[in-house]
This record gives sequence, C-alpha cells and structure tokens, in this order.
Amino acid sequence: MPPVAICILRASAASDGNLVHAMSSDGEVERLAAMDVTGGLAYLWPRLAELAKALPA
Repeated sequence: MPPVAICILRASAASDGNLVHAMSSDGEVERLAAMDVTGGLAYLWPRLAELAKALPA
C-alpha cells in the first residue's frame, strides 16, 4: 500500500473511522492503491481537510 494510503487510514482511525469503511465498501481503497502519492493526495484532499478538523490539535 502506498504511503499516502497509510496516512489516510491512520488519520481516519484517529477520527471516527468512517472514511476507511466508506473507501473499503465502494472500491476506493483499490483505486487509491494504484495511484502515486501526488495523485492520491489530490484525489483525497477534500476528505483530508475534513479529517484535519476532526483530529486533536
């Protein structure tokens, strides 16, 4: 799994974990795994911004 995917999964686990579940249920994890880091970040940037709000400072 690419490093960006690991970061996303860790951030999601630190919040409520819904992102991981949603990504697993509709095939996004497989699409993310096929992307390079830059593509993965661009694809997930809106969700990352929301996760950042949920994480402790």
